[in-house]
Order: sequence, then C-alpha cells, then structure tokens
Amino acid sequence: MTVTLSVTPTTLQVNQSVTATVSWTAPLNAVSTDQITIAWGDGTSTTIPAPLPLDGSTTASHTYTAAGTFTVVATVYYTLEDLTPISEQSNTVTVTVTAVVTVTKAVVAVGLVAPTVVAGRGR
Repeated sequence: MTVTLSVTPTTLQVNQSVTATVSWTAPLNAVSTDQITIAWGDGTSTTIPAPLPLDGSTTASHTYTAAGTFTVVATVYYTLEDLTPISEQSNTVTVTVTAVVTVTKAVVAVGLVAPTVVAGRGR
C-alpha cells in the first residue's frame, strides 16, 4: 500500500490557499477505501468520505489564516477482506505561511525656512 501527498504552493501568505493532492494504492486484500483525512498542521483537517476507489487520487484545498510553518499529512483508511480496519499515512509536506506586509506610502511635507536677518549695528 502506498500513499503519496503533494501540496502546492508550499510558500504563501496568510489568507492564501494551498491544494493538496493525495494518491493511493490499496493493499491487495483491501475491500474498500473508507475515507481520507488531510491534517493541515494548523489544528484543522479535511475528511473525504467514501465511496472512494481502491486506487486513486483526490484533491482538497485549504486557506491558512495565520503565519507559521505547518506540516501537512494525509491518512487513508481501508478495510481488509477480513474486515480489519487499517490506515496508512503519507509522506509529510512542510508549508510556510508568511504574514502579509502592508506598505503605506508616507507623504512628508518639507517646509521652507525663511532666512534670519540680523540687523547690523548702526554708526
């Protein structure tokens, strides 16, 4: 059994989305692929429920709302012919999310300074 995960992009800014692609090949004695869970590394996950093919691929998207480095992993759940449930995890992918930097244009007023006139002493 193999489970492969790819995520694009792996570097993005807050409030941008990534797309995960999970590909899997079930073990020979599997009778069903029951669900796939993608853990996004930020405390949230996406579950893709059955019906799913024994071998296949699927995609899911996620938007990160905070900056940080996150580890994404997918888990595929199968049922074997003897009704034993098993799961297999994918490789992990690291996603780096940076804060949005806002540059505000500043206008600086340059004032003119009048020369100071010093009166000379009269004779």
